[in-house]
Amino acid sequence: MKQFERNNEFPETEATSETQQRAKPQEDTAQIAPPVIIKPNGATSEPAVVETPSQGSGQPDPFDPRNHKKSQDPRLNPSAGSSTSSLPATIDPRKPKKSWFIRIHPDQNYRAVVPLYTDDDAKRREGNSYLFSPDLEIPPDLHDLVRDTLVAAAITSSGIPFLYTLTVSDSTWYESGVEVFRVATDQWVRVTPADGCYVSKPPIAKLDEPHFPDVPFRDWLERAFSKRLIKSLDDPLVRKLRGAR
Repeated sequence: MKQFERNNEFPETEATSETQQRAKPQEDTAQIAPPVIIKPNGATSEPAVVETPSQGSGQPDPFDPRNHKKSQDPRLNPSAGSSTSSLPATIDPRKPKKSWFIRIHPDQNYRAVVPLYTDDDAKRREGNSYLFSPDLEIPPDLHDLVRDTLVAAAITSSGIPFLYTLTVSDSTWYESGVEVFRVATDQWVRVTPADGCYVSKPPIAKLDEPHFPDVPFRDWLERAFSKRLIKSLDDPLVRKLRGAR
């Protein structure tokens, strides 16, 4: 009986490969082989490669931010540079307010003499000047209205760019205005009219040096006159000034 029991004991056997596979803990997912593509005939190919639109298709990747060229609001990235690196949407050709301290761009390429008509009857002192195209011949009956005017890139101590205007003439206004231009290229001044001339006064404290927008002067003129450019003598404003209907 003992012999039978000994013969019927389950012998110790080595685990089969199948048993080992069931008992083996799951491997680290980082060691899992890349996916393979199963072809219709059951064969396998090389590991799958995910292709982006920029690989082989000739089209830019729509999800790559470098392919989207729209510029961001510069206020969201102040470290990229001062906001004075570009002009505002519009700037005014005008005389400075009496309370402003101003500087005029020292580069002579940032000033020019252009034909302007200034509507003195306008309700607003700003935005009432019109630029005549350089290829447009001014008729004699408009010579006393369309005047050669010195315009220069200028900026206030608050960082507001504008076009300083000075009508060219043989008057004391022009002579004193030229002197103001000379002084304002080197130092901050406040400009006030007095007794037929312009007077400049410096601030009582030292102000920081100006930061002019780093753009060509033509851009200044475009921002100031793009909506007030006279290209033809048939312009409604010109016809009105000449007494035509």
